[in-house]
Amino acid sequence: MQQKQQSEQQSVEQLKNQIDLMKQQHSEELRKVRFESMLEFEIYKAKGRSKKAICAMLDLENLKQSEQPQQEIAQALEQLKAESGYLFDGDGVAMYAVGTAVDCPTETAHSALRAAFGLPL
Repeated sequence: MQQKQQSEQQSVEQLKNQIDLMKQQHSEELRKVRFESMLEFEIYKAKGRSKKAICAMLDLENLKQSEQPQQEIAQALEQLKAESGYLFDGDGVAMYAVGTAVDCPTETAHSALRAAFGLPL
């Protein structure tokens, strides 16, 4: 009887240990998923072109350990945007890009060429 109670007590303790271990693993996985989600959202907000390239330029270990990761991610992305703007989309339409017709000096250029060659405008 005594041995049966001891074995039951040991199995209960083992199960409690397993539960604690699973809780710890689950909280680590949850923290990782939350960080990844936060990082992806901040890259999206900053109009990042390539998550993989941007993540390679960031110090992710320090960002993971920070107390306020969302603010520090945003600051790191702003700094990266200033240093490597090609990783992010611009804020407007590129000047003189094909098909934009924004501030395109083609009409005056064509007129000048036509006048130089004596062609009708």
